Amino acid sequence: MIGDRIRKLREEKGWSQGQLALYSGLTQSHISQIESGKRSKVEPETVSKLAIALGATTDYLLGLTDDPRPRREAITEDEGEVALLAWLEMENPRLAELYRTVRELPEDLQDRFVNMLEEQVRLLQDLGRLREEREKEEQQEET
Repeated sequence: MIGDRIRKLREEKGWSQGQLALYSGLTQSHISQIESGKRSKVEPETVSKLAIALGATTDYLLGLTDDPRPRREAITEDEGEVALLAWLEMENPRLAELYRTVRELPEDLQDRFVNMLEEQVRLLQDLGRLREEREKEEQQEET
C-alpha cells in the first residue's frame, strides 16, 4: 500500500524516482524497492522524508487516511532538517554531505566547527571587500 501511494503522488508531480530520491535524500534504488513492494518494512524516518518531499502526511502514506494533505501549517524541527537536507542536496551536494558529517559529531565539536566556519566566512568577506576596494582604486587610476 505505501509503495502504491508513493508512486501515485510521485507520478502526480511528474517526478521520476531519481527526482524523488534527490528531494527526499534517499536513493533511487531504495524508492524503487518501496514502490515495488520488495521492501516490506519501511523505517519511520524514511516515511517522514518521503512525506515531506511529496507534500503529504505520513498518515496518508501509511494508509491511515485517504487525504494526503497536511493538516497543520507548522513543521517540526526534524521535518525542517529533512527539508533543509533535500534543498542542500539539490543546491550543493558537497555542502549536504558536510552538514551530515557535522551533525554526527558531539555537540561540543559541532559548536567548535560552527565557530571556526563563522570565522572563515568573516575572513572571506573581508577579503572580498579588500578586492572590491582594490578594483575601485585601479579603475580610478585608469581614468
